[in-house]
Amino acid sequence: MKTTKQKGQSELVILFATWTVIVITMLQILLNNADAQSYTELTQNSSWSQINIVTLVTCIFTIFVIINLFNKNKLISSKLNQYEDKLTTIQSGINSVFDSKCESWGLTKAEKKIAHMLIRGGSIKNISQERGVSPTTVYRQMSNIYNKSSVNSVHEFVGIFTNEMYLLTERI
Repeated sequence: MKTTKQKGQSELVILFATWTVIVITMLQILLNNADAQSYTELTQNSSWSQINIVTLVTCIFTIFVIINLFNKNKLISSKLNQYEDKLTTIQSGINSVFDSKCESWGLTKAEKKIAHMLIRGGSIKNISQERGVSPTTVYRQMSNIYNKSSVNSVHEFVGIFTNEMYLLTERI
């Protein structure tokens, strides 16, 4: 699946190719007419001069549009790269905070997996199915997590990470 950036670049390439064909066609018509008639005949033929003017104006406008689109694409690509960098930094920070908290609380590997699932909004039923353990085991592990992290509910537990993520994004 293409990213938004790739889609934008593909559309720009197609647009550029289309406009290029139009410009080349117009220039060929212009040059073919110039070859077919002498300069004196061309300058005396007012309808041909009008066609030339329209063709030249269209070519100039087309070039302007293409340059403008490339500049906008560069700007959008630059901003997209900045946002991707920020998201990568935030994701790295979130993972770091999660690992740090789990380590400071002394969570086991299984408890850490449960904690991650809780933060993602997993229910006891879903967690037990995904982990292949009984709901009683998940409930016991959740109780251990709450005791080790000094909270009384999943809401308080998730709140710890929500607050940390908020503080992290404020710094970026």
